[in-house]
Amino acid sequence: MWAIVKNDTRLVPGILTGALGFWLCWLGNEMPRPTGWSSAPGLFPVIIGAGLVLMAIALLIERQRILRLEAQKRLEPKHETLLEAKMEEILAEPPMTRTAILRVIAITAVIGLYILALKFLQFEVATFAFLAMCMFAFGERSIIKILVISVLVTIGISMAFVYFLETLLPGNGSIVDSILYG
Repeated sequence: MWAIVKNDTRLVPGILTGALGFWLCWLGNEMPRPTGWSSAPGLFPVIIGAGLVLMAIALLIERQRILRLEAQKRLEPKHETLLEAKMEEILAEPPMTRTAILRVIAITAVIGLYILALKFLQFEVATFAFLAMCMFAFGERSIIKILVISVLVTIGISMAFVYFLETLLPGNGSIVDSILYG
């Protein structure tokens, strides 16, 4: 069940993702819970944690499927097609290129900066900057596209939570909340 596979890219990420998900669920459950229809501050960490646990389960299920396919391949007689040869060539490549690793590091740093910025900036300012930096890190180079999408998504999120759901946003206040409710 827990055999090591060449280029195994699912076991460690699956375990780490599941552990992080369970930890977020535990943290969310430890936060205070208001009564009535109000959402608790721990709701968001529980939702994210549950999503991470589900992703971890999916990674581990996919890993088991790959192990089963490799076991079947070892038992079957070898008659490789052109497609199988090409797939073997693709799968032999390293799972993470240098560019992909740099992107992961950049996104991790941007998420950390976003969390820190929410302590000092209004939600919309921090979210706009976060989205713009993420789009740039993922390879978008059109400044106009970055600005337009970041503004529209930030306003959409703010309006959805402040006006429609009537909940507080994280951060040091909200521009939309100030405009709508003074």
